[in-house]
Amino acid sequence: MSKTFHFVLFIVMTLGAEWQTGLDYVIKNQPQLTLTSNYPIHTQIEIIFDKQFSEVPEVLLMFEQVTFESMLDVDINLSLGQVTKSGFELRYRLGGPARVQQLKVRWVAFVDKNVQLTYREFNFMQLRELRQGFGVREDTFTHPINANIQSPKVSAFLVGFKINPENGPYALQIHCVLDSEMQNVNLNLKTKDTTHVRYVKVALILVGTGSKAITKQGGIDSRGFNYFEEQSTTGIRRIDYKQVVPDTFLTAPQDNILSQGLRGFEANSTESEIISMSLEKYHVYDENYEMNFGPLNGTLIYSLDFSILLHEPTKIEKMTMSHLRRR
Repeated sequence: MSKTFHFVLFIVMTLGAEWQTGLDYVIKNQPQLTLTSNYPIHTQIEIIFDKQFSEVPEVLLMFEQVTFESMLDVDINLSLGQVTKSGFELRYRLGGPARVQQLKVRWVAFVDKNVQLTYREFNFMQLRELRQGFGVREDTFTHPINANIQSPKVSAFLVGFKINPENGPYALQIHCVLDSEMQNVNLNLKTKDTTHVRYVKVALILVGTGSKAITKQGGIDSRGFNYFEEQSTTGIRRIDYKQVVPDTFLTAPQDNILSQGLRGFEANSTESEIISMSLEKYHVYDENYEMNFGPLNGTLIYSLDFSILLHEPTKIEKMTMSHLRRR
């Protein structure tokens, strides 16, 4: 009887999805990374998983916080080195000349046959509509969907960008939707005013039926809040964002994979000459997903777009976590 039980348990764990998440905050006011004119700067971090995966996972990267000097070209790019069952290499490229003072990166590693993850890069020549001109400019690109992903939901995360503002605010917004035939993702890139976009890197994630993960896209426009414009621009100012999530995520919220990343922004700065965008204090409770975002110092955040990824642990994962906590 016991042999049969162990055999069934092994099959469920093998066929089930595996998820882990973590945070890297290595770029935080480090002189060797932020106070040099010798660009580009390359640095590499080795990430070790808390628990080894049964097979080599896919790894989703995203920005949770970006702080850089304003009025100069900003060039930031994240990429993956070798990925194994035990960990991966997280690579940073800072192109300058604007100094990146802080960069908080969230990663999510997973093995899930019902999820499609793709990194899509757009170079200088492809961004013809966004790299020149004034006012609102946009362009739309398509990306195919894996036929094995059934009834997918799509979201996008910003992974890299190179933009040049000319005496105006920074603006880069990304929106993605599925076409009516559910065969392609329509990825819309937009900028405005005197911002010129030279390069964009986006992580596209499609979650299909059968996965216990869900994605959502959200955003906040601070222009409806006079507090941002009329009150002091020093310190952190926050606007709360709430969104209802399915009941299944409320059974053990401390065990859920919960992550969020920047998808787009429109920002400016005042006397501080610093742009800082941060997503903070997120959790699931009382049928709501709650998030605060905080611009720092003299940053004026006109709009902030973000994507959310949640994953419900399987019953076996919940049982294992509870057992470990008791021990």
